[in-house]
Amino acid sequence: APLVEGAIAAAVAAALGSNIKQVLIEARGALAAKTAQLSLGEQNTNGGFEKQDSETQDSLVNPASSSDKQYTKEIHLTIHNQLGLHARPAAKFVTTASQFQSQIQVRNVTRNTEYVRADSINRVATLGVRQGHEIAIAASGDDADEALAALQALVATNFGEDNTPLEFLAITPSPSLPITLSSTHFLQGIPASFGVAIAPVFQYRPTQIQVELQYIENVNAQWQRLQAAIDKARLDIQTLHQSSPNATAIFDAHLLFLTDPALLEPVRQRILEQHQNAEFAWQSVVNEIVATYRQLEDAYMQARANDVVDVGQRVLLHLAGTIPNTIKLTQPSILVATDLTPSDTAQLEPAMVLGICTTLGSATSHTVILARTLGIPAIVGVSPEVLNLSDGTLLALDGESGKVWVNPELDTLAALQAKRNAIISAQEQAQATAKAPAITRDGRRVSVLANISGIADAQIALERGAEGVGLLRTEFLYLGRTSAPSEDEQFKTYRAIAQILDNRPFIVRTLDIGGDKPIPLHPAVLHMIHQTVPAAHQAGIWVGLCGEIAAEPLAIPLLLGLGIDEFSLNPQAIPTLKQKISQLTVTESEAIAASALKLDSAAKVISLLSA
Repeated sequence: APLVEGAIAAAVAAALGSNIKQVLIEARGALAAKTAQLSLGEQNTNGGFEKQDSETQDSLVNPASSSDKQYTKEIHLTIHNQLGLHARPAAKFVTTASQFQSQIQVRNVTRNTEYVRADSINRVATLGVRQGHEIAIAASGDDADEALAALQALVATNFGEDNTPLEFLAITPSPSLPITLSSTHFLQGIPASFGVAIAPVFQYRPTQIQVELQYIENVNAQWQRLQAAIDKARLDIQTLHQSSPNATAIFDAHLLFLTDPALLEPVRQRILEQHQNAEFAWQSVVNEIVATYRQLEDAYMQARANDVVDVGQRVLLHLAGTIPNTIKLTQPSILVATDLTPSDTAQLEPAMVLGICTTLGSATSHTVILARTLGIPAIVGVSPEVLNLSDGTLLALDGESGKVWVNPELDTLAALQAKRNAIISAQEQAQATAKAPAITRDGRRVSVLANISGIADAQIALERGAEGVGLLRTEFLYLGRTSAPSEDEQFKTYRAIAQILDNRPFIVRTLDIGGDKPIPLHPAVLHMIHQTVPAAHQAGIWVGLCGEIAAEPLAIPLLLGLGIDEFSLNPQAIPTLKQKISQLTVTESEAIAASALKLDSAAKVISLLSA
């Protein structure tokens, strides 16, 4: 696969007029993973590889430990993930590194950071690794080669993530409506999750534990208290993990926080050496880690501080003997709060929580991601005055515009209700026809399959209209464990999914050590698709696209016009995709694709599709 990808990358670069040096970089870049796996050497700055000499091979990552004279190998990789090493890929990186006996460290070469432990999710996440950054991974130990190969493979496959451009992660626009909302008497926040909500206020004020420093004599008993609280917190998170199939990656990261040596070791030192009480020691270190996240330049990574706060508060509550916060509503309401943690949001019932309005938070937080998954309209960053509203006050919010109305006027209520009804009607119509084939207005049928991460997802996919599974992410079997699943366990899982699908198409993605290319809408990639599709069709081969770009309505005409035969995406987005396809013709889609192929930047392509 890497050889093919290298040849394709080089061919496309050459076809687009790149010079010979750039063509070589493209080709060699796709070979990076396989070369590292075979221990052929280290990638140099020009995209090639150099054989390591004995001095390089024997050098240690950490000069302070040079007395070991251990054999150390190092590889350099480029991160292509759209959002870099944020919490979820960082969690996969740490989980993979922790499976090996070797001492593994990583640093951000682009930012010239120091090496940090690869088994610490907080240390890895706060390296500030963004898309395009170069990282160095070094391993010392008997299984160093295997460890580096596994981490190389993880990076090469983009940690199982799709590289949908950020511009395409915006909130989906609402159906066109001949209405005008009142431009006065509203509070402006940040749009976070699409939809309209009109309901009474419910003020959520979670229990906050106040921590004070105490001098402790029996330090061992204090450490045991903390361990017991961590164990209870772990059970809580595992329960959330099981009950929130669309948030498993988030809670995988939370579980890793509880075992992070960068968190536990300084806490242990504070308790055993400084005689601090468990509450103060724990919260002090949590605060330090939170501060590190909030000092990062990347707003998306800053939002990950909320996850650390979430886990930290859960442990504190157990130390205090208090039941973790729960949200219980007596009537459908709009939840108003300073902020919500991912744990708060995962337990929400969409039938009771019609909307979310917070004064803090980020549109890229895991809380917001969960709200979108649950289909709950949300706005963050609203003026703190909403916290003074009494329970029961009528509130209205528009998750598309970020506007909030307190006791809205009748004309505003009518306009919002009309918009809400139109949205619900469109969703119901899409779901009603979801199990029908996706056929364009001029008669072309397109196959629509689902990307899934487990047995439960397979059933959900069929209910949402999937015609099979276009991608099973096999890495879900490896997460949250220290040993690989047995062959029998894997077989039983795959068989269970196949039985649910009942002879429908089923594609299993193995750990492919290749050279994945970022940014699906980059002109070079569009040209690659444009060249691939007719060649494949001439040979009688179908061409499928697997990725969340298929969930973005604006991109569908372009992809359809390029001749894609099959789309595979998350189950929740399937009804909307099928509905969109049924509204298009191949002729108009091909015209859009032809225009896009003439453009020379991703920004111009997006502008064309948005027009």
